[in-house]
Amino acid sequence: MNIPPRAGQAPPWLSLAFFVAAFLALLAAQAVLIAEGETLLRHYLLPRSVALAHLAVLGWVTMAIIGATYQLVSVLVQARLWSVKLAMVQGVLFFAGWLGLVESFWVGQFDSLPVHGATAFAGIALFLLVAGMTFRRITEWNASARYMAAALGALALTVSAGFLYTFALDYGWFPVTTRRIALHAHLGIAGWMGLMLMGVSYRLLPMFLLVRGHSERLARANLWLLISALLALVTALALDAPRPLIVAPALALAAGFAVWLIDAARMFRLRLRRRLDLYAWHLFLGAGALVLTIVAGLGMATGLLTSLTGEPRAAAAYAYLALGGWLTLMVMGHSYKIVPMLTWQLRHAPQGAAGGRTVLLHEMYGRRLAAAALALYAAGAAITTSALLAGSLPLLQTGVWLGMAGVLGYLANMVWVMAGRHAAKPGGPPRRAGQRQNPNPQVTPAPRSGVR
Repeated sequence: MNIPPRAGQAPPWLSLAFFVAAFLALLAAQAVLIAEGETLLRHYLLPRSVALAHLAVLGWVTMAIIGATYQLVSVLVQARLWSVKLAMVQGVLFFAGWLGLVESFWVGQFDSLPVHGATAFAGIALFLLVAGMTFRRITEWNASARYMAAALGALALTVSAGFLYTFALDYGWFPVTTRRIALHAHLGIAGWMGLMLMGVSYRLLPMFLLVRGHSERLARANLWLLISALLALVTALALDAPRPLIVAPALALAAGFAVWLIDAARMFRLRLRRRLDLYAWHLFLGAGALVLTIVAGLGMATGLLTSLTGEPRAAAAYAYLALGGWLTLMVMGHSYKIVPMLTWQLRHAPQGAAGGRTVLLHEMYGRRLAAAALALYAAGAAITTSALLAGSLPLLQTGVWLGMAGVLGYLANMVWVMAGRHAAKPGGPPRRAGQRQNPNPQVTPAPRSGVR
């Protein structure tokens, strides 16, 4: 998937900068899991546990999604980026605010939260401005565009709630209860990140898997279910409603995610490219983690899971399944397509007109290393989840060290991609007989185009 840079589109280095920040945040989050595992087992709302959550949510997942959105917006919604300069300013503000928030939570210094929260809020506001003005240019409101627009709305609500909480923690305006924290978390994870990944999937799955004959009617109807259920759930949490009024929207939200999984499975069945690559295996494992997240979430809502393990352990496992399981595996899988694409644009697109052998995206990383890293990380995530539920520190240390091995393998591949070490050079060895050269793999998405 190689997109020639054009006027109004973010330069590849801008999006790569967001990904580099996301990679550093992922490494830091995994290191904190190793160093502060005992703290996480004691309670998920201790200052360092909250710092870990913001490392993962704002630093790893959100940074990666923003970077990908800036580069892919023209492909996903057929519209050019509104302002590259504002995107650069947004990145600086958001990065500074995020670091300040993590540092404040880490040391338990709540009086500095409003300043850092305001900086991060300004960065997100600029992102929403750039993305919102870009969306005004959309000519076709397909399923992908609708989900992404809804995700941006959820992001606005998420950061507004978080910004308000920083003042509440510092000045004591109102108690930040566990249910209000759950409100903030579900807006961010199910709303902002969940809806955005769904929207991206309705564009990238057909593109990468060559899906034909898939209808968007189910996706569009399901979006209304997801939005309604999410708004009802956060309203019930905000009002501290009785448990039945929380269980009902939780069931509806779970049904919406289940429908998306069914729709994604339909796209896999309709694909023309039958061979499953590394991208597909990440999505499969991510889907499995999402199923477990749905089950854990319903267990939390009904009280069944908390009665078995206790609220702190159940909540920690539920959050880890969503962040460390589903979202991390999905972002990792997409990055094996997006980061090589960005690097290809930066390093090889200017040489494309000179002729020679086309660099294929799957040649830009080590596939054996990627497969080993995926296996290690998935095993580590499964063990870590079990350890959080059981309250076992030795088991947790085993899981997080396996996860770290997977993260290091994954990041080594990303560095390898950005350094251009695996990529064959233009003018290098010719293809085997019968293979066709394609100077722009984005234009002709045939199975032999190299987009794997």
